[in-house]
Amino acid sequence: MRASRWNETENAEAYAAFTHRFPMYADTSRDVVERADVSAADGVLDLCCGTGATTRVLLPRLPDRAQVWAVDGSPAMIDVAKAETADPRVTWIRSAAEEVDRCRAAAAPLVDAVVCNSAIWQTELPVTFAAVRRVLRPGGRFVFNIGSQFLRYPGQQPRELPPETANVVALMRQAAIEEFGYQPQPLPRRRQPLTPDGIRTELERAGFRQLAAEDVEYDDPPELIQAWLEVPIFADNVCPGLPYPQQRRALELAVQRVVPGPREPARWCLVTASAEPAHT
Repeated sequence: MRASRWNETENAEAYAAFTHRFPMYADTSRDVVERADVSAADGVLDLCCGTGATTRVLLPRLPDRAQVWAVDGSPAMIDVAKAETADPRVTWIRSAAEEVDRCRAAAAPLVDAVVCNSAIWQTELPVTFAAVRRVLRPGGRFVFNIGSQFLRYPGQQPRELPPETANVVALMRQAAIEEFGYQPQPLPRRRQPLTPDGIRTELERAGFRQLAAEDVEYDDPPELIQAWLEVPIFADNVCPGLPYPQQRRALELAVQRVVPGPREPARWCLVTASAEPAHT
């Protein structure tokens, strides 16, 4: 079920509601867009655009002549994005990130920047980086971010989840067992954590020069955890196979039972790269 959740209207609408309710996506979008240097751009590609949060941050920062190609693999996410973003400069395209170089018309010009907010780790990096390089003009910027739980620094163990989030997740599973007789299923397999050196190496192989890799912190209010897990695809990460109404009830019970503790800001790594000229 999980693989199809991204294509469900219910999930897309819940995801969009989350992005409107909390500033996290607006904040991460702002930082990604600022580093893409788009003030004089003719064309920008928003990779893994979701329900359009980053596209809407991009638009007022672009010249009137500029075009945006907003690309996502989920038709449901694109439908919601279209409904919320009425700007003729945007072309919405359904495509996997790994095939972004094949999703536009053959005569489409190379773009000045590619941005990807809160999604790059879900793609196959070598293939995605190579595809992005093929649509980006020499010297153009490629900017993306990675949450700390998907990144491992030298000498550190990968950070699965912040402590309070991990507590809510554990209590949600326990409530599902007690209330609904839930039999825990194997959780979705997580990808191997990325490393700073590995990211830099893959960028260089694809024809990029990494300009910066910054650690950035964002506010992580307690109520964000519940709202995040109300999105069906993220509820499936906790209790796969349990019907969504029961997932919601288990989450409500978990939030009632959790003992608040010290909170840490959400940590992200923000990577900026430049497309190197092609060798002849």
